[in-house]
Amino acid sequence: MKKLIMVLASAVLAGMAWARGVEQISVVENEIATISVPFGITSYLPSNKDVVRIEELSSTSLRITALRRGRCDLEVRGDKDLSQKYEITVLGDLATTLDTLSSELDQVQEVRARIVGDFIRIDGEVSAIQKWEYLQKVLRNYPGVVRNFAIFTPGPDVMLRLKDTLLEAGFKVSFQSLGKDRKAWPANTISLVLNKQTQIMTVQGRVYTPEQQAKVLDCLSTERWLVTSLKPAEDASTDDEYKIRTQFDVFVDKPQIRVSVAYLAVGETDLKAIGNQNARTRDGVFNMGGVFDILTDLIHGHTGPSTGLGSSKMTNQGNGRHAAVGANLSLTANFLKDNGITRMSDTGYTVMQSWDKEGSQFKSGGKKYIAVAGINVGELKEIEYGFVLKTQGGVVPEGDAVEMLLDLNISSPVDGGNGEWDQSEEFTRQRVTLELGKTTFLGGVKLLDESRISPSGIPYLRNTPLLSWFVSDSGHDISDRRLVFMVCPELIDNTTGEKIDTKAEIDLPVTVEGAKTTEQREKEKLEKQYPFGGGLWNPLNWFVF
Repeated sequence: MKKLIMVLASAVLAGMAWARGVEQISVVENEIATISVPFGITSYLPSNKDVVRIEELSSTSLRITALRRGRCDLEVRGDKDLSQKYEITVLGDLATTLDTLSSELDQVQEVRARIVGDFIRIDGEVSAIQKWEYLQKVLRNYPGVVRNFAIFTPGPDVMLRLKDTLLEAGFKVSFQSLGKDRKAWPANTISLVLNKQTQIMTVQGRVYTPEQQAKVLDCLSTERWLVTSLKPAEDASTDDEYKIRTQFDVFVDKPQIRVSVAYLAVGETDLKAIGNQNARTRDGVFNMGGVFDILTDLIHGHTGPSTGLGSSKMTNQGNGRHAAVGANLSLTANFLKDNGITRMSDTGYTVMQSWDKEGSQFKSGGKKYIAVAGINVGELKEIEYGFVLKTQGGVVPEGDAVEMLLDLNISSPVDGGNGEWDQSEEFTRQRVTLELGKTTFLGGVKLLDESRISPSGIPYLRNTPLLSWFVSDSGHDISDRRLVFMVCPELIDNTTGEKIDTKAEIDLPVTVEGAKTTEQREKEKLEKQYPFGGGLWNPLNWFVF
């Protein structure tokens, strides 16, 4: 009976030892701990004698001396295959380490250090980049002991410094989200919104050129606490793990630009019709003196003054001249028509995407089969006549004007004598900055270089569609008439996401106005001057004749 009881007791003890599994023991460095087992110790085997020193105190207990930080597995064996396993962790002197660390972090009062289990935990929110960098420098001296849960959140002074950097670069700054509709974002406004939970700053904005987009990135890169990417670079330093990352959503908007064009022929007689006084138009007061100065300067090749609404500014660029008027094309055209400029025609327009390399052009004119001069005398050949305007450029960074390269070509048949004809071409190339919604006069093309008193004009051209109205006259100012183009750019509203179908070339047919013959125009002029009829039967004509 006694033997049976002893066997059962041994089995119970073995089961208890097996059931306990691996026991966890934590010891602070340089401290001594004691462990006891419920059986007689026959042997013990530590896995790392550099971390702990094991000594037997009695048949059922051991003394553990912690030598240095680390980990050691210990297996204790007894009679009848009894055993117990221990996992010993030697901790550093956290209390002493905490005191030392706390003294070093006196300069960063926003954080708090405390012992949690077997490590020191850092909590807090740092707003100054200098303090944040100092914190990172200190924590490098405590590898494996300290776990940093503090975060960096840029304070008002940090954000204001970034704002000033963007302002100096020519941008406006907002600290509120611009919304989801990117096309509705105000141009050149950069939004900065920080999410403290994700430590990601969203940067939104709409600019007009890739150079502006790159400039925003340059401004952000001046802040060393900011990483202009959501994903860390492969060669990034470990410090980048603690920096705020950027969700960059500054896109280059390339709106469509419509450049409307009209042209007119101006001579000395036309200038006299305008006068020098302010005139009231359908939409307000127009500076007649300013327009008079502009057209005078364009005719005589001088540089003119700058004036008020409908104000003008003359500039010399390329091989032509241009001058801006503070009114749109419709208002300017109505003003000129109401003040004696009759030789004017609405031409057409180009539509292009901002900074598209190909640009756009329109043609207005036609072709005639004429016996040409040269090697094959008398052979019929196509001679083109009319206008070709090419536009290339885009919106300036400020968003209130467009920078354009304008190429204007005018072609027409020229009488070479003896019934033979050739083609004449006049062209001007100008790089100009055009204000949106305002008219710019372009000069540089002289129509005639001869004086005529007879009511005829240049042979053949006086009957050429489109050009006839500009090169035939019954007056005496024909010797110094110049062709002046009026251009007015405007942005096409694409906020709905829809775009106008554009063509690289818009070919406009000859307008009815441009196709009228000289005789028709002279008749219309007489009817306008003498509404009661011409000739001697009209008493009003007696003083004329």
